[in-house]
Amino acid sequence: VMGVRQGKSELADLRDGFRQTRDGIRQRLALAKENGQVPAGLDPELAAGALFSFYLGARMSKAVDGSINTDGQLEQLLALFKTISPSPAS
Repeated sequence: VMGVRQGKSELADLRDGFRQTRDGIRQRLALAKENGQVPAGLDPELAAGALFSFYLGARMSKAVDGSINTDGQLEQLLALFKTISPSPAS
């Protein structure tokens, strides 16, 4: 892992791919923010990192233990976000 961070490994390509993926998510979130589709206080960079980290963690969990219901985990996370998010002002 340290070799990837320092760019001293063939896995540095993996790091670059991760950055490209996070940047694509960030761009989409920034556009959604401009269009008022996500909360104004959302930081697209931080949110993209969080979403990508969740995705990687879910994939790793499923690879280690195939009985893990990652779809169910995502559904629960989305339900939680809905309940803790303020309603839009009328």
